[in-house]
Amino acid sequence: MRIAPCHIARVRAAQLWTWLLAVRRAAGNRCLKAMPYDAQQLLLQFLAGDTLPKPSCAARLRRVAETARQAAEAKIRLALDELLDDIIMPQAESAAANCKVVCQAVLDGEAKEGALRRLYSAMTKLNRDPAKALKDALEERGFSSCVVSDVKLWPSRVCVIIHW
Repeated sequence: MRIAPCHIARVRAAQLWTWLLAVRRAAGNRCLKAMPYDAQQLLLQFLAGDTLPKPSCAARLRRVAETARQAAEAKIRLALDELLDDIIMPQAESAAANCKVVCQAVLDGEAKEGALRRLYSAMTKLNRDPAKALKDALEERGFSSCVVSDVKLWPSRVCVIIHW
């Protein structure tokens, strides 16, 4: 004779309930309080007949946070590359071709706003300064003397001044 899975779950719940009552009677009222809160909630949900959710242990939560951080870092890299390659570098090359010592790139407008907003939102999620990230990216590309406008103006209007 084969027993249905729902009956097996009821039998296990009844066995667990009986065991808990025996432990509680032997240890007094303090046994449930000694359990971690997550374990208490899982146990009570199981006894109530709910399906068991996955336990939220610290390692799992760290993995979720690390995945979110890596996704934000990838967005930052993509937005910085788009800003530099498509917007700032052409203006800097044009200024250099015209023998100007200073290049002032003002980043506002619909086409540029997408990358700026993505950079700003990803940086604020990580509690980082987007102006510093843009300045560091420019310095990595060889522009050692550059100024990026204050974050208070972000992301509606950003001014980048490059000296060489």
